[in-house]
Amino acid sequence: YQIVARNMDDMKQATRPPQPANREKRKFKILVADDRPDNVTLLIRYLDYEGYDHVSAQDGVETLIKVQDEMPDLVLLDINMPNKDGFTVLEEIRANPALEHIPVIILTAARLEPSDVQEGLNLGADDYITKPFDRHELMARIRTKLRVKEAEDVIRRRNRELSLLPEIGKDLSARLDIKDIANVVLKRTTETLGAFEGHILLMDAAGNITERFKVSLSHSDEGADKIDLDKKLLDHIAETHQGLIVKNTQNDPQWHLHGSSSIRSAVAAPL
Repeated sequence: YQIVARNMDDMKQATRPPQPANREKRKFKILVADDRPDNVTLLIRYLDYEGYDHVSAQDGVETLIKVQDEMPDLVLLDINMPNKDGFTVLEEIRANPALEHIPVIILTAARLEPSDVQEGLNLGADDYITKPFDRHELMARIRTKLRVKEAEDVIRRRNRELSLLPEIGKDLSARLDIKDIANVVLKRTTETLGAFEGHILLMDAAGNITERFKVSLSHSDEGADKIDLDKKLLDHIAETHQGLIVKNTQNDPQWHLHGSSSIRSAVAAPL
């Protein structure tokens, strides 16, 4: 009875509108991976109340797809899921260099054997919590892991930048042709930003495009071979010498692109 009463109370609290003080947490996205809809609903209400963005998955295969597509800041991972269990999912996340840094909290049943918890931690889980969830404890653990990840992201990004500079310098020193130099800079920049595709457009004094360079790191090279940006956008960047971050190309009024509908977000900057 006490467990049911506590969960009902948590459900009531979680349906309240998020408080303004928590708005900054919206930048964090959390993936809820559980095959039980009632658990997913409860967890999503908790996350909504705290101001987090969220996505969900109901089996192991879907979880791996969502992790790669959404790049969440944290994963709440149930162990007993169909297709691939939580241990297999965790092992594959930790084996992927692009995903291994994402913190994972295992959601376990109260009757789970200690050896299972140990296996999860050995595979790289950052923490675990047992069902039924205590909302305050779960949110405290999530906040702790996100704080650590945020600090580690800054260090990892800085280290990547520092290691990139001598590599680019070495590559450029061996090249004199402008096309070779452009391709090296473009490839390195695209890799560093974690983008799927990169373009360099060289323009003359009149604003006409004279050269195009493209690098694609995606296995499926979907879309056109060239990127046709709106001339007003190009003129704006050339005149202001300021870059532009487009979070959603589908509804951004400054972004008019033809032939590359697969692009969802982009960064445009002058050289």
